Amino acid sequence: MISQTSTIQFDQKSVHAMNWRLYWERYGVIAAFIIVLILASVMAPNFLSVSNILNVLTTMSFVLFVTYGQTLVILSGGMDLSHGSLVSLTCMASAALVAIGHPWMGLSAGLAVGAFCGLINGAIIGVIRLNPIITTLGMLYMAGGLALYFTDGKSIVGGDPAKVQGFHFLAEGRIFHIPFVIILALVFLLLTHFLLRHTRFGNHIYALGGNEEAAEIAGISYAKMKIIIFTLSGLSCGMAGSLLSARMLSGEPQVGAGTFLLESIGAVVVGGNDIFGGMGNVGRTLIGLMILHFLGNALNLMGISTFTQQIIVGVVVLLFCYLGLVHKK
Repeated sequence: MISQTSTIQFDQKSVHAMNWRLYWERYGVIAAFIIVLILASVMAPNFLSVSNILNVLTTMSFVLFVTYGQTLVILSGGMDLSHGSLVSLTCMASAALVAIGHPWMGLSAGLAVGAFCGLINGAIIGVIRLNPIITTLGMLYMAGGLALYFTDGKSIVGGDPAKVQGFHFLAEGRIFHIPFVIILALVFLLLTHFLLRHTRFGNHIYALGGNEEAAEIAGISYAKMKIIIFTLSGLSCGMAGSLLSARMLSGEPQVGAGTFLLESIGAVVVGGNDIFGGMGNVGRTLIGLMILHFLGNALNLMGISTFTQQIIVGVVVLLFCYLGLVHKK
């Protein structure tokens, strides 16, 4: 009888644990986002104003492009540390052509440079089998150094405003009062979602992240997948860097330093994606990035210092990491 009672109690605990894992996996990040919005609307003045919300979403959109690439990389079982430097390098490549009156060539150059650097990362990781963190750390230094070397650390400024109006519209234009860059970011969100959920390539990404050895046994080419994934990751940085040059009509050699890398990884983690790969989606990444940006915006409106904000955001990221690990046990 005692044994049966203990078994029943154990089973009940197991059921509760399973329910917690299920609820957190399905609704945890959404609930957290709603809580952030409620607290921010109560504590921060003018937080829910239309202008403030659009400003936050506009700023967030530039980072969102980078998170698409980071999501693909992490879901496949890797991590890309080169994002910040690649954004800087591609911004400078784009701005160099914008400055001499060739904005669309500048956009192409930014995308090409980002894709090429990602291709190098993917080839080293996929063919030589070097660790993704080590490889992309090396690219972080190289791309950052190139962004500074070719301009001697100076900004690129110039260009005829009449010739770059269409290019400038990508980052600063509006359609029915909605910033075009937000619309563009959402379109790419849908494309990334389709790629992950409705293509063979997307299935292979999840398979690699779940179990690389099993995926290779099943016939999935590790080298080919890594090359394509990291090329797309670099391309996402090229898009962000080009759009930043369109926004500023200039290039800053350190425009991507720090923020883009940290937020791209933080958004994936806070969004509840498995940091070890194999589980998650780009929608979770979007919500994770929104939590980080709306939280930061609310803290700004409340007059909290930048140093304190960093501490609070760090605690939030650690909390989500902990919850994510707990619900997998």
